[in-house]
Amino acid sequence: MATRLEMVLSVFHDPQGRSSHSKSGKDKENFIVHLVIQSTPKGKFYIDNGKTFNSVDELVRHFTENNVAVRNLNVRLIKGVTLAPWEIQGKHVRIGDLMGGPGPVEVHRCFVKIDGSDREAAGTLISGQSPHAWQTLKELARQCRLLRELKHPCVIQFYGVCTLARPCCFLLEYVSEGKLNLYLIKNRGNLKREELLQMTISAGWGLDYLHTKGILHRDITARNCFYNKQLVSITLIIRLARMYVVF
Repeated sequence: MATRLEMVLSVFHDPQGRSSHSKSGKDKENFIVHLVIQSTPKGKFYIDNGKTFNSVDELVRHFTENNVAVRNLNVRLIKGVTLAPWEIQGKHVRIGDLMGGPGPVEVHRCFVKIDGSDREAAGTLISGQSPHAWQTLKELARQCRLLRELKHPCVIQFYGVCTLARPCCFLLEYVSEGKLNLYLIKNRGNLKREELLQMTISAGWGLDYLHTKGILHRDITARNCFYNKQLVSITLIIRLARMYVVF
């Protein structure tokens, strides 16, 4: 049967309650079993060459009522973990115009529904399984783990990720004027002193906030900043930032 990897169902399996005595989060990871959900060319889903289902939802519902083999034991899925606030369902994301691409990695202007209201976002869409797509996926995942803890008007806001539908989509705040270096080139000779000072000050506010969070940005240049006519927002790229400890 020709298959391709779709997703993984992670199951916390600890029938004897041994994880409650473990203080280390890493030790508790030993109790997590990852069940590979695969799909057939006809769009059916299954685990370990077992019964096929029309959707992942149908598969999960089946194993809440029937046993699945985990570590040579027949167990049943009991309690699901709800989506984190930053995990967004595909139905809440509307993909708009292409801003960068095309290819396996594209940037689109998007609209995402958060807390009942629509917000503009810059969505990075990743499709396919090319080395470039996988590398970008891993880099963005690391970047989002850092960004989701940050909230400041002068740091690009992380809205969330949509991995429940294809293509995967990483959603960040959309900044109207785009990259600061391009704005400066476009408006060379027409920028007032007050506006340039505001750019500098707001970038400083963003850097100061990052430093309070123990984050050091290692390439604070105009190309790594965005501008919206009022504030400069710093974009935090994982390879350009490093956590630090003050002794």
